[in-house]
Amino acid sequence: MISSFTKLNFFWVANLYNNPKIISVLLSEITRIINIEITIESNEFQDTWKHLLKIVDRLLCRDLLQQEFVFREEYNGKALSYVLCDHRLANIETIEVEIFRKKKDVAFCHYHLCQDGTSDLSLQNITRFLEMGGMEMLTNSIKIVSG
Repeated sequence: MISSFTKLNFFWVANLYNNPKIISVLLSEITRIINIEITIESNEFQDTWKHLLKIVDRLLCRDLLQQEFVFREEYNGKALSYVLCDHRLANIETIEVEIFRKKKDVAFCHYHLCQDGTSDLSLQNITRFLEMGGMEMLTNSIKIVSG
């Protein structure tokens, strides 16, 4: 029964990637609900909230076949402390990070999701990809550069 549950989780995640718009719509809806439910009183927290949303948006991989990339950006330490689960960052005003897609992640995705140069993003193939370790490919990577 547990293995069926695990396969069902992979199946539902695969459904998200089968239609690329679903992830964006879900993120927008979650953001809308949080904005309604949480009263953001301080300007400081509003700034942190905006940074947090931007980081999450950058970290989510919406296209499993995207190419390798690297870009640098600055965020406030409080937002990064939430994302990286490191409370020591919370008191740092600005931290520069790199958000990137590793070459080995791109290779893994293309190996499992492309056949003879043609992408196979069928529900069945995405589910198999996730079972083979693809869950780790659903987010891009982040590292602190300076701060």
